[in-house]
Amino acid sequence: MKINKSYKFRLYPTKEQEQLLLQHVGNSRFIWNKLVEFNKNYQEENKKFPNQLILQKEVIKLKKEFEFIKLTHSQPLQINAQRLFQVNLKSIRPQTVQERKQKIAKAKCKPEKYRANALKKAFDYGFPNFK
Repeated sequence: MKINKSYKFRLYPTKEQEQLLLQHVGNSRFIWNKLVEFNKNYQEENKKFPNQLILQKEVIKLKKEFEFIKLTHSQPLQINAQRLFQVNLKSIRPQTVQERKQKIAKAKCKPEKYRANALKKAFDYGFPNFK
């Protein structure tokens, strides 16, 4: 007979550790937002999405530009580039494109009062968002 066991662990960080964890999370969010902004600009200029290598090089540029980012390890920051690249790939999948078209069609049927906001959300469906 097989018995499954599980354990729960709870961390109790000190105030200093708590601040450091918040700094890491904030830096990761900052990098994500900067990469999304870079992604949109790159897409407008080149009519295509940047690949993962370009996004990772952008993370390195941002790390040189902003001193406070150097407090965070490079791996969590590079994961943001990888995640953004995956979101870009997911946004052009046929299934996502079909869902986006359905949402646009539904938004066009809404009353005039709500149509503009609904259309904006429908057109942005599947693309990366700011956090």
